[in-house]
Amino acid sequence: MVGQPWSAVVGGPLPALQPRYARPASLRAMVDPDALTQAGADAYAAGDLAAADAAWRTAAERGDAAALGNLGILALRSGDREQARRLWEAAGLAGDPQAMCNLGILAHEEGDTASALVWWRRAKTPEAQFHIGRVAYETGDFAAAQDAWEQAAAAGDPSARDHLTLVATGDARRRVLWEKLADREHFGAMWNLGVAAVEQGDLAAVRQWWGQAALLDAGCAAQLAGLIGCEADGAAAAFAAVANAELAFAIGDLSHGTGRPETARLWWTIAAELGNAAAMFNLGVVAAKAGDDDAAIDWQRRAAAAGDPDAQALLARLGL
Repeated sequence: MVGQPWSAVVGGPLPALQPRYARPASLRAMVDPDALTQAGADAYAAGDLAAADAAWRTAAERGDAAALGNLGILALRSGDREQARRLWEAAGLAGDPQAMCNLGILAHEEGDTASALVWWRRAKTPEAQFHIGRVAYETGDFAAAQDAWEQAAAAGDPSARDHLTLVATGDARRRVLWEKLADREHFGAMWNLGVAAVEQGDLAAVRQWWGQAALLDAGCAAQLAGLIGCEADGAAAAFAAVANAELAFAIGDLSHGTGRPETARLWWTIAAELGNAAAMFNLGVVAAKAGDDDAAIDWQRRAAAAGDPDAQALLARLGL
């Protein structure tokens, strides 16, 4: 099976290239190429592109390959792709691995995968290893993608850690990867483990993983607080109290009313597994709208058996 195009997997192009940061600046900034490179990076981060350009040009003239590569960032930002290429090639020949990685990205964007792989293999950085895995994934070589991403993740590349689940084999494999990442306080892994627990109707595990995610990530805390109806700084504690079908159903109702149908479906699934008949009825409606008639009838039968009058009336009209 051939992998999806990268934009389809991550929802967009690669993030904008950023300049490489050198050693911390010091009082030697007027004469030391490394310090000049750092001064340029500080200016770039502050939005002073003219100062960044001046510092990097001086550092490059004094032999700093990273500064030469950073000038390529400025060239690309100004729209001069060919000048960026020339600067990165010069920096790459001078031994700058980030410039080599950037050349690989440039080649890949232009459809020259062979050249991209050459540059990434020369770079030998965690980021370059991640891109090698990306190409393997796009061509359907999931074993090679997994190998490359595991190497990159072990070396500290966050993108590789995030995308290892794309090549995981089966739910059990994904769970192992998520749990390893969750042990490192990885928010996305905690969230995914919570979603998996919702689908299994394991409310205790949902509370465990999403409660931890709320403690770790302010955005998640705010989202959960909005669902539960509490202050964001109390989301984790309040979330731990979600232990009954009625509250789970109410959270699903709130999610649906605020335009979050997938979140609503997950909470109604929790409520249904805890015996809430109204949640079963709603899941039947959701399945019917999705064109899954078998699931719709199954949920309505469960709802009717649990005493939901609307489900009972619906099945009677259908003669079921």
